[in-house]
Amino acid sequence: MLYNIRVEFPIVEVNVDKLQELRINRGLSQRRLADLAGVSNTSVWKIEQGGGANPATLKKLADVLGVRPVDLLLKQSR
Repeated sequence: MLYNIRVEFPIVEVNVDKLQELRINRGLSQRRLADLAGVSNTSVWKIEQGGGANPATLKKLADVLGVRPVDLLLKQSR
């Protein structure tokens, strides 16, 4: 018997300005960042358009950019 199980991860809000700044300062295009991180270039584009990211994708991007995933999170004002 086969089961179709899909695990949904929560979407986290990304600090788009910080992500773009780090990517550009490292001379990376969206496509190159995606290739290095092992994600689709569509994913990077969507994140940079404010679409949020799942934690696994955020970790991959952070690793390539040399920062902690928490450094890419949008800080909530209280």
